[in-house]
Amino acid sequence: MGVVYQGLHIALDRRVAVKTLRQEMSNDADLATRFEREARAASAIGHPHIIDVFDLGRTPDGLLFMVMEFSTACRSPRCCSRAHCCQCPWR
Repeated sequence: MGVVYQGLHIALDRRVAVKTLRQEMSNDADLATRFEREARAASAIGHPHIIDVFDLGRTPDGLLFMVMEFSTACRSPRCCSRAHCCQCPWR
């Protein structure tokens, strides 16, 4: 449904993750609403085990995005419940 990129917040000189909703899905009102709800919910939680969301918006061509805290830590219960974390693609 979405794609996540590593980015750099230039003003803060901080690595971030940028999640986008695929273009063909950004035009679907239900999926767009779900994506926005996900960003608002994650932003409101404020828990150490939940990634913080800094921004939510649309590009000039209509692509939905959210800017999130970048983390190399694995937060997947399926992966982290094991003795070692071998399923994370960034390791």
